[in-house]
Amino acid sequence: MLPAVGAVVRRGQALYAVDGKPGLAVRLGDRLRAFVAGMSPGRDVAELNANLRALGFGAPVGDTFSDATRARS
Repeated sequence: MLPAVGAVVRRGQALYAVDGKPGLAVRLGDRLRAFVAGMSPGRDVAELNANLRALGFGAPVGDTFSDATRARS
């Protein structure tokens, strides 16, 4: 499943689906890297935490990929 051409997809809405499982739209900045324990802090991690909080997962505030971030992502 993909949204129609020109559709506006907001944070938390399904951006795509594979085998009926949706992938949610989130913004993670312009830096692409894997999110793993022990990674360096950064704006992308801060945006991941903010997205998780906005979606109701209660992630921590800040730019650190913590155990709490891992448990909620």
